[in-house]
Amino acid sequence: MSSAFYHKLKLGKLGGEMSAELFIAFNVTFGKLVRLERVRRGWRQADLAEKAGVTQAEVSALERGLYVAPAVRHRILRALDLSTEESQR
Repeated sequence: MSSAFYHKLKLGKLGGEMSAELFIAFNVTFGKLVRLERVRRGWRQADLAEKAGVTQAEVSALERGLYVAPAVRHRILRALDLSTEESQR
């Protein structure tokens, strides 16, 4: 999912205001996808954090569906070789 889509979703630009429940569901699902990819590679959270240049606590927060800064999400996605809209520009 591109970060542009995420920002539109977060800002309620996809057809009305986004509910808190939808925002939470998106973050939880996104975090689960990141965790699945990390585990598929056989990496610990600390391994991903080191490769992404973020803290293990930030990786953990993302995987648990908590808010992390867009820059942190982007670094984690790049470390996992997952494309985002910004990396294609």
